[in-house]
Amino acid sequence: MRLQIKLFYTLLIMASLFSACKEEQLVASDPKPQYVLPQGNHDYDKRIVAFYQKYKSFILYKFSEADFNWNVTSRIKYVATEGDPNYVEKSLNFLDKELFNYYDPQLLTSWMPYKILLCKNIHQLDQESKPLPEFADAAWTFTHIAFGHTDARWDTLTDTQKKRARGILHGALWATVGARKKIQMAPKFIAGIDYTWIDQNNYQSFGAFRLLNTAHEDLAEYVARITGYTKAEMDALFLNDTFDPTGIFRRKYNAVIDFYKTNYKIDLQAIGNSNIH
Repeated sequence: MRLQIKLFYTLLIMASLFSACKEEQLVASDPKPQYVLPQGNHDYDKRIVAFYQKYKSFILYKFSEADFNWNVTSRIKYVATEGDPNYVEKSLNFLDKELFNYYDPQLLTSWMPYKILLCKNIHQLDQESKPLPEFADAAWTFTHIAFGHTDARWDTLTDTQKKRARGILHGALWATVGARKKIQMAPKFIAGIDYTWIDQNNYQSFGAFRLLNTAHEDLAEYVARITGYTKAEMDALFLNDTFDPTGIFRRKYNAVIDFYKTNYKIDLQAIGNSNIH
C-alpha cells in the first residue's frame, strides 16, 4: 500500500513538472528584438517613422551585429557596418524610387520584412569566416533586407553599377518574401525541378545561376538579374544558346515574366529596362 502511495505522488509530481514546462513553452517571449524610432533628429528620421507607421517595418541605420546576423536558427555569412548618417537620405531616396515605387502599396504591406538595415558596407564571408574584399550590394534573412551603400562610395558608382545594385536589392526582397511564403511560386518555373538534387556540379543543368536548394532562392536570382539588366543584356549574357544550350534558362525566364505579370501585375523586365531615376 505504501509503495502504491509513493508511486501515486511520484507520478503527480512528474505531471506537475511537465505541466509547468509546457506552460513555460506557451508563454515564451518573441526572440525578435524591438526598436525605438526615431534613431536621430534628422529630417529623414520623420520619413522613417512615417514608413514604419504605414508598413510596420523598421528602417534602421543604427544596429548591432546581432540585428544584422540573426536568421532564426543561424547566422548569415556576411558582415556589415552601420550606415553613414550623412547618406541615409540618399539611400531612402534610392529605396523609394528603385524598389518600393515598382510595387503596389497594398502588396508591399504584406511583403515588407520586419526591418530594413542601411549599411555603410556589406561583405560576404569566405569559408574561414573572413570578409571578402568585394562590396555586396545587399543581403537578406528571414526577417530583414540590408542595403550596402549608405556612404560616400555611393557617389562614385556609375548608373550601370547602380542598376546592378537595384537588381540585387529586388532579389533580396523577393528572397525574404519567398522565405516567408508571402508569394506563390510560378508553377512552370519550378516544374520538374527537385531542388534536393542540385549540387555544385550540376546546378546549371537545373537552370540555376548558382548553387542553391530552395525555389525561393532560385526565383530571387532570376529577379535580381531581370531587374538589374535590360532585355537586350539578358539575351546577350544569359538567354542564348552559348550560356543556355538546353533552353532551360529561357524557359524559366519566360515562366517568371509571364506568371508575375499576369497574376501580380508586376512587369519585372520593365524594371530592368528602366533607367536609374
